[in-house]
Amino acid sequence: MAKDAERIMTQLAALLAYGMLGALVGAIYFATLGWNVRLYTRGRHATRAVAMHGTRLLAVAGCFAAIARVAGAGALLAAFVGFLAARTAAIQLVRNDAQGSP
Repeated sequence: MAKDAERIMTQLAALLAYGMLGALVGAIYFATLGWNVRLYTRGRHATRAVAMHGTRLLAVAGCFAAIARVAGAGALLAAFVGFLAARTAAIQLVRNDAQGSP
């Protein structure tokens, strides 16, 4: 019984760690998305913007593929939940900024 509880706690800790990793990947992704949007809207750096866009997408796909390969579906799902949490936070930050709220 104690071994089962220890195993479950270890698995939960690993899933939490992958969730935090996904949140970190998401935070970086959405921060660079803001930079990418500024490059697109300026119009002068179209080549750089397209290259950054592709790099950003490939980096996220590579991170998720590595997580799936190393740790399996549960870890991939946890990382994706973390990524979605970062997306929610990024959207909220943009909305607050647009409304002038703190």
